[in-house]
Amino acid sequence: MKSDTDAQVRGTAAYALGGIGHAAAIPALIETLEIDHEYDQLGHSPSWCAATALDDILKTNHTRVRITDRLCTMPAKAPDLDLLKAQAMEFYRNQ
Repeated sequence: MKSDTDAQVRGTAAYALGGIGHAAAIPALIETLEIDHEYDQLGHSPSWCAATALDDILKTNHTRVRITDRLCTMPAKAPDLDLLKAQAMEFYRNQ
């Protein structure tokens, strides 16, 4: 997630860390969220994938609203990424 030259690989790695769901990944995901804004050929950035991964770990709805386990929709307003990072760090510290 931090060193591959391909933005799609970095984004996929970030997303996978969210799927694993381990709190130990939170500091690295926050770092990626803050600094890696390169877009891949599909228009995704590792930073957005990291935000989604944090959402998965926290089981929150900042980046998308879960309707069912496999169906999501976009939130009504832009996500508050500062709030997401703060909640993630609180969760990390309490683990």
